[in-house]
Amino acid sequence: MFAAEGSPAPQLALVTGAGRGIGRAIALALAGAGHPLVLVARNADQLAQTQALVASVGASVVSIAADVGSWESVRGLADEVLAEIGPVHVLVNNAGYAPPEVPFLASDVGDWERTITVNLLAPMWLCRAFVPGMAERGGGVVINMNSLGGCQPFPTQSAYAASKAGLCRLTDTLAAELAGVVQFFDVHPGLVRTSMTENLQMWRGLPADQWTAPTVVAEVVVQLATGRHWALSGRFINASTDRDLGALARGLADEQSRTLRLVPSAHDG
Repeated sequence: MFAAEGSPAPQLALVTGAGRGIGRAIALALAGAGHPLVLVARNADQLAQTQALVASVGASVVSIAADVGSWESVRGLADEVLAEIGPVHVLVNNAGYAPPEVPFLASDVGDWERTITVNLLAPMWLCRAFVPGMAERGGGVVINMNSLGGCQPFPTQSAYAASKAGLCRLTDTLAAELAGVVQFFDVHPGLVRTSMTENLQMWRGLPADQWTAPTVVAEVVVQLATGRHWALSGRFINASTDRDLGALARGLADEQSRTLRLVPSAHDG
């Protein structure tokens, strides 16, 4: 069970999209923090490479090549993990997809379907598969990799923006429903140089200092995985600017305190 204070022993974490990029960095960071791991990705060769790297730091790791793009596949994955490995305490929904950059009126319906499936339905299915067990055990952490595209207009990427906006609402709604039991977070990684971002015209030519290192994102995920950041559950966290989560929580507490003082009570004037 995760507690608001203290340092619980690292527990089993499952990371999707773990074959490369941000997912691989997260897997390595969680392994370094002592978490046993289940790594999931579609590409078996890339997954094997990540597993070898994780194993080299002495972590317990199992990899499962699977596509999280259907409820049947996710349910099968969950059955396998729960039967053969154990209960998942930290779920990192990292798998993502960005369609070709085109205006909405020229967008392809199939690209829309794939984008919504990977970026929104897959995290929902994974939550539906693993969160009930977390709730029954009295604790767990779900970390959804999100984007600023879910919070602001994203021209030529309407499907991606819509999928990430939906993920924002899934995260904060589940955080409200399961407050005090399971923690849910949206993490915006910033601009990380991956095969997905490098293929997008909007980011080509961006100066090197504008990119975020995958290790920065991984450090934030490790902090959240400790289960100590209840005050931030349901929040959208920018990994490139909100690296000190303790300070972020204190700032929110101060802001809430000031707001309360400004609200007149029944005993005022």
